[in-house]
Amino acid sequence: MVSLDAAFASAEALLDDHDFERAKVALTDVLDASSGRDRALAHALRGFASYRQKLFADAETDFTAAIRLQPDAVNTFFLRAKCREELDDLSGALSDYEAITSLEPDTADAWEGAMWIYRYLGREAEANHAALMAETARTFR
Repeated sequence: MVSLDAAFASAEALLDDHDFERAKVALTDVLDASSGRDRALAHALRGFASYRQKLFADAETDFTAAIRLQPDAVNTFFLRAKCREELDDLSGALSDYEAITSLEPDTADAWEGAMWIYRYLGREAEANHAALMAETARTFR
């Protein structure tokens, strides 16, 4: 039996090689043998593989599973927001950006993502606030 560390290392090597399909198979095997944070990481990595393949619905499903297991995973929220944008789920993407800014208020990219959606929705006051917060976060990094 392969250890979880070795299985993750193998999956990450496949991701680095852009062999996303094989990485997803390896990560599915990891999911079958893991729990907790390991399971969250496996979902997030498998979601990333699907994201890179432009399989945004599959990626969103895995990112959602990862977030359920690790609700403070800012990077996972960010990638799910990007998937939701691609799937024209602007409400869901905005919700993810807002979750990020609640978890880490100095995350300029999340404020900027929210700003663009607010603008698209015609919510100018919120867009202006988000733009200011993004600029502040970038200035005082």
